[in-house]
Amino acid sequence: MFRAVILWRLHLVIIILGASGFIAQAFIRQLQATGHRYLAVSRRDIDYYDPELLSRLLDETHAAFLVNAAGYIGRPNVDACEDNKDECLYANSVLPGRIRRACERTGVPWGHVSSGCIYTGTRADGGGFRETDVPNFSFRFNHCSFYSGTKALGEEVLAGSNEC
Repeated sequence: MFRAVILWRLHLVIIILGASGFIAQAFIRQLQATGHRYLAVSRRDIDYYDPELLSRLLDETHAAFLVNAAGYIGRPNVDACEDNKDECLYANSVLPGRIRRACERTGVPWGHVSSGCIYTGTRADGGGFRETDVPNFSFRFNHCSFYSGTKALGEEVLAGSNEC
């Protein structure tokens, strides 16, 4: 069932979702450099859109932490999100909530990597935006790309969660 996962009955493993992506690869390089145990998981390994399967993965690997670096950015570039709106919406808006559900169910702490593309301009004080700032480049504010809108919706889905 979990092809690569069954072999990884490790304690204190960090799960990285979106294994083939740019951000996940950066996390992997850092974890390798520091000697941390990790398991990089892609959609080819399991359907992590399914909270039940993801919960089982977290339980069976004794995960200590999960990093969600999964999402839809479009290929060859973000403009493809306009042509694949269903995939973009599901991966960037629905998936974070499913991951949240699995992590809360299993008690595994987690972090979600979002996008800076949910902000435009500068803060009212002239400074840069912070993670805690409400997205201002979304379907609700300003005219945004479909990608930015779905990433902002993903932030709304996670509002009030226990993510790290």
